[in-house]
Amino acid sequence: MGSNGKLYVVGMLLSLLAVQGCGSGPAGKTAEAGSAQIVPGEQYTELQAALLTELERRGIDPQRSGSAAPDSADNAVLDLRVVPDDPDGPGGNPPAGVQLSWTHRLVGDYDQNGVVGISDVTPLGQFFGQAVAYEDVATGGGLIRLPQSGDVANARRAQVDGDGNGLLSLADLTAIAAHWEQRLDGYRVYRRGPRDSGYQLLPHPSVPALKLSRTLEEGSAAGGSPLRFEFNDTPPAPGWYDYIVRAYDGESGQTGPQDRGFSLPELPPSAEADHMVYFGEQYPDVVPPVFGGGMILLIRDDNGIYSSGYDALRADLQWIQADFDETGFHNGVGLEVATGGYESAIWYRGGFGGPFPQPLESAWSAAELEELHTVLDSGRNLLLLSQNHADRGLFIGSEPNGWQALGYSVLATTVDPAERFFTHMEGLPTERGLGPGGGQGLLPVGCCSLLGGFETDPLADDGMGRDDGERYAGSGGRLPHAIRLPEGAQFSCRAWSPQVFFVDGQNGMGAAEGFQPGLFLSPYTGGNAHVKGYVSWGCTRAPYGPLGLFPEYTVSTEGTARYWVIGYSWAEVQVLQDPESTGEATLRCDMLCNVLEWLRAE
Repeated sequence: MGSNGKLYVVGMLLSLLAVQGCGSGPAGKTAEAGSAQIVPGEQYTELQAALLTELERRGIDPQRSGSAAPDSADNAVLDLRVVPDDPDGPGGNPPAGVQLSWTHRLVGDYDQNGVVGISDVTPLGQFFGQAVAYEDVATGGGLIRLPQSGDVANARRAQVDGDGNGLLSLADLTAIAAHWEQRLDGYRVYRRGPRDSGYQLLPHPSVPALKLSRTLEEGSAAGGSPLRFEFNDTPPAPGWYDYIVRAYDGESGQTGPQDRGFSLPELPPSAEADHMVYFGEQYPDVVPPVFGGGMILLIRDDNGIYSSGYDALRADLQWIQADFDETGFHNGVGLEVATGGYESAIWYRGGFGGPFPQPLESAWSAAELEELHTVLDSGRNLLLLSQNHADRGLFIGSEPNGWQALGYSVLATTVDPAERFFTHMEGLPTERGLGPGGGQGLLPVGCCSLLGGFETDPLADDGMGRDDGERYAGSGGRLPHAIRLPEGAQFSCRAWSPQVFFVDGQNGMGAAEGFQPGLFLSPYTGGNAHVKGYVSWGCTRAPYGPLGLFPEYTVSTEGTARYWVIGYSWAEVQVLQDPESTGEATLRCDMLCNVLEWLRAE
């Protein structure tokens, strides 16, 4: 470019900067102090000229182009954090609300005035040639690069690193040109709670009529930091809540992309959501139990989908001071438990139980079944949390499924009927049914996955002592009176009765001696009151080999491991207290500690 061309470029830029310096950003937002003037120097002149050249190459006239919404995918907020507003921490007063915080994100908006334009050359000139240090962080949106924490200046430079390569250079002009005149007026915050059908826009706390939850002017850049935003919410009731944040442009009425903290089904088990939080009194002011056992391996086998249950389980393990390692499901995980010095394992397959009412219906793979069997076959104790390992395909009979007659939705079978070893290893055959029959159907002894609410029966006696699993008193912890799950919950359940069809050396319905019933609901009264629906159960001699078919039940082989199955959502379970008791309340973590101590009992 000749000298006359360069003078024309500089003159045009000075004219544009004068306009932008007079408050042309959203809602009158001005650029950072000093950003409306070109700092003298050949470097700025060259940056400005290079930007105009790039705009010309893209066919953009900087004096005539209009504004645009920040709808490109790279404008998604990267670092949304959601935490309980709980000043005195767990065990004190309940949380007062939920706190959200995030960093301004509009690629190319280097001066943070809410619009990408000529004035964004100035911060690039100020930081030109400097480096940005990043770290890879796993979120619900996958691995992302965030500026290394603890360095405010580094975080501010990252806002100017438009191409994200860690060096502030001429290449960062491309981001300005690519996002030219994109703008935002602020951010919208959306919330989804238990049983909500979708996300709800949260209004501005002071001016509900605004179409924003936070305006750009409410951001803070104290101490030279990037522009930061905070938002406080008070959910209507206890439960798990999920939040997302989107930029909003008032001129077009359009929102930007969803923040990158959002959980997606295809993510690996290591990806955890930072946007989901439990609001309420998870841990009242009661001293929690302390687990006295050895190292546990926590296996996550939910494809990273059902974070609420996993996070609740993980939090309870920490609360009872259990020592545990974490891993995702993989081939060889059974051998890892057997040879890795672990006393026991927890296998989390999950199911919904929070703000995402999508049932678990994926079939158990042959690899999953084999690895789980390997854990038990090695003699290691195991707790399985699975809201769907339905094998009702083994049920023989023409009667309808009695759970449907009782108002529950019955989900698809997820265990191949040919994989009989998987269900028999718990010590209970699967192909019979119990109940009134006829139009009311029979309840399968094999496991079903159901949708519906329930409350377990605290008074009925199943004839087996009721002192196993969650109600194991040997732990010295508190015992649940009953548990309750809300309407629409997903849970695994199997019918059983200790009073019918005994086999020599075995219990009712051909159950092996090692089979142990747990918490149950009582679906019938009268002559069928002995039939119970179990939402947890276990075995003290796992894994059993094939138990045969009706009526020739027989025990072929048995193992030495203890095995407990919890079929309900760990995130949604409500522990009910004995109304006649004046003692301390039983917590969810009490039930977990009781089960883990039962696993290691002799």
